[in-house]
Amino acid sequence: AMYIAGGIVFSQVSGTDVPGGIAGNNSSNAVAALTVNGTANVTIGTLSTQDDDVDGLTVVNAGTGTLTLTLDAAQLDQTAAVITAGADSVLGTADDVITTPRNVDALSFTSTSTGRIVLNINGSVNLSDDVITGVSSIVLANGAQVTLSLDQVRALGEANVKLASGAFAAGLVVNSIGTQPFDSTAVPDGIAITAVMAAGNIVLDAATNLRDITTLTVNNGTTLTMTATQATQLVNEALTTGTG
Repeated sequence: AMYIAGGIVFSQVSGTDVPGGIAGNNSSNAVAALTVNGTANVTIGTLSTQDDDVDGLTVVNAGTGTLTLTLDAAQLDQTAAVITAGADSVLGTADDVITTPRNVDALSFTSTSTGRIVLNINGSVNLSDDVITGVSSIVLANGAQVTLSLDQVRALGEANVKLASGAFAAGLVVNSIGTQPFDSTAVPDGIAITAVMAAGNIVLDAATNLRDITTLTVNNGTTLTMTATQATQLVNEALTTGTG
């Protein structure tokens, strides 16, 4: 096994960083790349893409071992969480709408061999528009939150979003829930689930289980149709909110 405990900082020097500019490799939107080969399991600490000249990171596990990485919200370029007033137009009340941070850098985690990738998450990290096809599990530190699309959750498997050892509470936001099934009961205990419905006229798949959802968000203009059983699960277990 190989360990890089301190992590990796990805940085790009562009013309704006040097008085008078530079002639070569002058990119202000660089895409960093990390490829791991071999048979050993490799653990790397936090990956940092905070540099404004780094706009993407491509990670490839080309080996047969497991590659374990850490993403920390404080080390990624993300938009800030935004809180706006809900229907009562008053901030600080129960119907406030919270927009989760969005990852600005384009991140990609893939595998070209049998090796897989494990992502450890610190803070609130939104991966819903990133590529995570090489990821076999996402491990949440205590208090962490990860945002994924429903397609990502289905490909990963609900049970593969996990709590880190010693953690007791974290969050999972699932975007674009629509006609495909989603089983909230397969997500491990201790992970609070926020389900965000897709836009449009949505008829939930009969296999969708809402029992362990903490919050259901239905955007303005969306029509949601569900079975009586699903409605009972929602009433018993979830707080229903809306936007707009």
